[in-house]
Amino acid sequence: MRYQEETLPENPIYFGNGIAERFDLTIEFFNGATIKLKSVGLDIVGAYGRIDMQLGLRKLMLILKEKEGEWLFTERYSLEKTPTYDFNQAAFEQIVTDFIESF
Repeated sequence: MRYQEETLPENPIYFGNGIAERFDLTIEFFNGATIKLKSVGLDIVGAYGRIDMQLGLRKLMLILKEKEGEWLFTERYSLEKTPTYDFNQAAFEQIVTDFIESF
């Protein structure tokens, strides 16, 4: 397993102090399977930020609802509204475990 963390200048996220950054993280497993986390933006409508998480073909949206750290996640299947679930360390570990057990 290896991981790569990047601070990318393209499509930056602008913070209130004028600093622009976007962080991506890729975790690659022994068989070539990857988990990718990509910061999408701040001040998303109805939220304070969003990170997209891709596990193979599965795509999740992690949504920061409050500045104090209430995270939710949802998985889009279609254009219809999809349910959201609490996102915390236990949820993250379960998502990653399910992904690893699939190969």
